[in-house]
Amino acid sequence: MCEKTPLKQFGFHYLDNSYSAWIFPPIGLKIWVSDDQKQWEPVLSTKYPAAKAIQVVRTGVISEMIPTQPTARYVKFRVESQLKNPDWHPGKGLKCWVFVDEIMLE
Repeated sequence: MCEKTPLKQFGFHYLDNSYSAWIFPPIGLKIWVSDDQKQWEPVLSTKYPAAKAIQVVRTGVISEMIPTQPTARYVKFRVESQLKNPDWHPGKGLKCWVFVDEIMLE
């Protein structure tokens, strides 16, 4: 079993390739913690601005301090996608993606 550990910061690495692969940066993040994987306590919910134009292909890191700095055994998170290409995109209204390939906990 894993031990209860303080959680101060959460981060993740993402890809932005909105034109050719329809992969957009995240528009939100939600984090919950638990000691038993049955009862989950929300500790962070934040939104990020949606892309307003096509960017060059790039990667980025988003890092958030956890305001309450909880101690927990388990962490659950949701990185939110805009789900569809925006009106200014050549594939407007069609399904788009969010890609995250690395999670960082401190």
